Amino acid sequence: MKLKELIEIVKLTKKEDELYMDNTLYGKNLEKYKDIIMNTDEFKECESLEIIEYPIVKSRNGEGLTPYTIKLSDLMKFKGKCYLLSLNLTPEMYDPNQLLKPVKNGAAMGPAIYDPSTFEPRKHILLTWSPEMSQDISGVNDELTLRNDIHKLLDDVLDNPDEYKTKGFRAVLVRGLFEVVEDGENTEVKEYDIDLKKNESDTNETKERLDNILKKNKELEDRISAEEKYQNEIAKLMKLKKESNNGK
Repeated sequence: MKLKELIEIVKLTKKEDELYMDNTLYGKNLEKYKDIIMNTDEFKECESLEIIEYPIVKSRNGEGLTPYTIKLSDLMKFKGKCYLLSLNLTPEMYDPNQLLKPVKNGAAMGPAIYDPSTFEPRKHILLTWSPEMSQDISGVNDELTLRNDIHKLLDDVLDNPDEYKTKGFRAVLVRGLFEVVEDGENTEVKEYDIDLKKNESDTNETKERLDNILKKNKELEDRISAEEKYQNEIAKLMKLKKESNNGK
């Protein structure tokens, strides 16, 4: 199985808590698919696969490591130790060379293209025909017949846009830390010495510190709120006393 096929299957059967964002599997939500990922064409040769939950991890010597993103190619394979943070399908993309090619009957309906200054979406319809496609018996071009044929083609495109839609494609983005990445004849090799248990311990410690800070801030806010409430009560009493004295 290709990695892209796995993501598309998950997307079709997705639950709200499984996708970090649309088309993205992130962090701990990858854990349930770990065995399947290990059997995909891209990861089946890796030595080990670990799922990481945060965009920064530490090596054993304390060095901070940031997972990087790779656009998957058809020939790419991961080997050695792999630390995976996320899998993502890109938005639908289009080959510019395909936008001017007919899809059916010499026609095509292109995707929405946004004006960069107004961000207004626009679509285009491609109609192609041969000036010689409509001729009478004498071989003279019949302009009226040609116009009617073009109008019929345009109506068919508008009535059946899906049949004439220019086909796009989605790429797969893989984010993590990978010791060996093979892409055809090119191979990139790196070494990582990561203690995930220590990272988990450090993360829990950081979370505990943050919780303590938030708790202290809440206590301080409560004291300030209580003091403000006390001062307001004092001000009300002083106002009532002043009004009472003025009434005598």
